[in-house]
Amino acid sequence: MRRVLVSIGALATAFVACPPATPRAQDLPPDVFSAAHALIGREQELNDKCRGAIGSESAIDAICAARDQAITDLAKRNVCWGPDDAIEADKHWVLCKAPPGSLSAHAVVVTNGDATMPPEQIPDPGGMIQANCPGGVTEATLMPFMQAPDPYAFKGKCYATSLNALGQSQWINESTIILIPTLPIPNTTPIVIGQAQGHLQLGARAVIAGIDPVPYQSALGAQVTPPSFRVVRYINQSSTP
Repeated sequence: MRRVLVSIGALATAFVACPPATPRAQDLPPDVFSAAHALIGREQELNDKCRGAIGSESAIDAICAARDQAITDLAKRNVCWGPDDAIEADKHWVLCKAPPGSLSAHAVVVTNGDATMPPEQIPDPGGMIQANCPGGVTEATLMPFMQAPDPYAFKGKCYATSLNALGQSQWINESTIILIPTLPIPNTTPIVIGQAQGHLQLGARAVIAGIDPVPYQSALGAQVTPPSFRVVRYINQSSTP
């Protein structure tokens, strides 16, 4: 089995995001607030500028339009300014009231690239996937990641996939694994998959997000810059890593 030398510290910190500043009043479940934290802060900043804006009419309109877009984006994450029946002074950030039978506020549609197949809807309680994947989620397998010539090509993109070992695998710690292809296919490269905490569930189906490649040194001394991914949420499971 091919072994690799890798900095555990670098891998452990690669999958942890720094929280933004605390925004204005909210009354949300912790997981929803965590997912919408940065966007709530942006809405507050834009709202203050919109209400106190000084300048040309077009400049003020642009600021207020950006504020309105932030409110729309928050609604997609199941976060609304309300309750609707409260006076403005008593309103704060709350869970949206979705119409009966509606799934849009609690699910993400996965693009599968096959017009003959109905799109998959992934449950997204708390809006964690929507917050981390504003560009949407695409169905994928791991092999194309191993064949990609550019390890940075997947940064900022999200995929629904099964975390299957397609060859050898090396655990760096319980939260991080390197998958090493062994099939006789030229120009393949290992990939790194990790999560912020807890045991990574190899073999499970998950939504993963591309991040900056996490470089490491192989046992032969070669510098490897692999495509790297962070687990956003496991599919059909209640836990979030």
